[in-house]
Amino acid sequence: MKLIIIITGTPGTGKTKISGELAKLLNKKTGGKFKVLHLNAAILRHKLWSSIDRKRKSKNADMKKLRKFVSEQIKKNPNLVIESHLAHYFKGDVVFVLRTGIKELKRRMEKRGWSEQKIEENLEVERLNLILGESLDMHGEKCVEINTTKKAPKWIAEEMLRLTTLGY
Repeated sequence: MKLIIIITGTPGTGKTKISGELAKLLNKKTGGKFKVLHLNAAILRHKLWSSIDRKRKSKNADMKKLRKFVSEQIKKNPNLVIESHLAHYFKGDVVFVLRTGIKELKRRMEKRGWSEQKIEENLEVERLNLILGESLDMHGEKCVEINTTKKAPKWIAEEMLRLTTLGY
């Protein structure tokens, strides 16, 4: 069996924690076949970036290199949870788009020590539903929107599991 699960959303919506919880649950069901691919960490670790944005203190992903890398990872392990604010650019069997209320999202971003400009840019992405809209355009009915505001990562992962083919 092959199952690629995409978890995407604005930074701060809980993708990293939730993907880890989901992988634990999936591994209990499948005997340890699922791995989490954290795209943002892979971009840094494997130098899959094309330029540095000094203003935002971030690296811009090289999507061509990233696509090749993800393709190689899927060949190695066809049961993956792929998480990142860029994850919706990749094919998956189900695409979870995480959403969080603006006040909570701002609190999480401030806790990370982000600049006011970076916080406002990311809040604007959330307000305008940009990642949800792109995900729906690319994946249609495979998309599931989940509100993570004031919900525990484990509870959200359990909901996700119920919505995958392994949850039945």
